[in-house]
Amino acid sequence: MIFDTIGTPSEEEAAFVTDPDACDYLKIFPIRRPTDLWLKFPGSSNEAVDLIKKMLTFNPFYRASLDECLAHPFLASVRVPERED
Repeated sequence: MIFDTIGTPSEEEAAFVTDPDACDYLKIFPIRRPTDLWLKFPGSSNEAVDLIKKMLTFNPFYRASLDECLAHPFLASVRVPERED
């Protein structure tokens, strides 16, 4: 289901995977292109889709960190930083 949404990872995206069994496992999946998130979340704002894309990145080195997600403009109107301590 995950690869149906984000697509199967390219060799570059999966380069962080070093376990031979995990590498072999990734190769069994048919190549899938990522789903257009605008179709999956119609009516969403540009900022919402941008945040979702950043959170659904396969490679954790390229995926948005928690702090980056919290600082994303999509969450600006709902955050109260002084209450987050």
